[in-house]
Amino acid sequence: MSDFSFPASANAIVQCGAVPVFVDCRQDGFDLDLVDAGKRVSARTRAIMPVHPFGMPADIVAISQLASKHGLLIIEDAACALGASREGISCGNGGNTGCFSFHPRKLVTTGEGGAIATTDEELSARLRLLRSHGAKPSVVGQEFLENGFNYRLSEISASLGLAQLHRFAPMIDDRRRTAQAYQNALSNFEDILMPQFGSPGFGTFQSFVVLLGDHVDRNHVVKEMRARKVETTLGTYAQHSQPAFARFGCLPGDLPHSLRAQRQSLTLPLLPHMGMEPVHYVVDALVASIHASYRNPSDETV
Repeated sequence: MSDFSFPASANAIVQCGAVPVFVDCRQDGFDLDLVDAGKRVSARTRAIMPVHPFGMPADIVAISQLASKHGLLIIEDAACALGASREGISCGNGGNTGCFSFHPRKLVTTGEGGAIATTDEELSARLRLLRSHGAKPSVVGQEFLENGFNYRLSEISASLGLAQLHRFAPMIDDRRRTAQAYQNALSNFEDILMPQFGSPGFGTFQSFVVLLGDHVDRNHVVKEMRARKVETTLGTYAQHSQPAFARFGCLPGDLPHSLRAQRQSLTLPLLPHMGMEPVHYVVDALVASIHASYRNPSDETV
């Protein structure tokens, strides 16, 4: 599975009794490195879970070829990628299942919760069973066939999400325009890399994430930008470096590109109808903060 992702991805694997095998991200991108993935497949591997990072589509065609070669299921973590596509394939529709999130930070929200998409009718029936205590309607009451969960989305929450779908396409267009404005404004700064624009396809830019040069102290940049009234944070996590997953055999640094992405990534504000003035304000704050945050060459990188 993709290592550079929010820990919810690996938690889902652990909670079903399986073992996550973390795969590095590409050196020049945030999605999983297929060469590294191929090396980590073993006789015990049952599935591959690619993440579409920050709404940018991973190479699902190449991932499907790898999965087919080894007889693996594909479970897409498309939590951030509703509406994204690559080579004519919508994110969440290229594997056996696609998992979406409706968390408040996502483009479409129901307050919490999510959805699973699949074309497997047998799996769909089982998921519907499991989401409601493992029960199916009986003549009177219900019959409980499995030990299920209380994972139903309420009708109130669903109504909230459905209302947003009517303006979903303009929402994505708006985010793409703001992301393009950021790219235009930042393209001449060598200390700021924009891996999201190196990904083919049509991303949704659920977050706009840049990668700072190694000699820039990202954490200091966050503090400096906060002092300039601009909230920022890291992109996401190198899951293998987190204490919760230490028992699965990876040490911090075993997946160097993912660890670097955790250390040097920075999420910039991307708001609805943001406009050029706030974009330039953020860019000016970022450039000034970087200049104030160069590491001393003698500093250790952690």
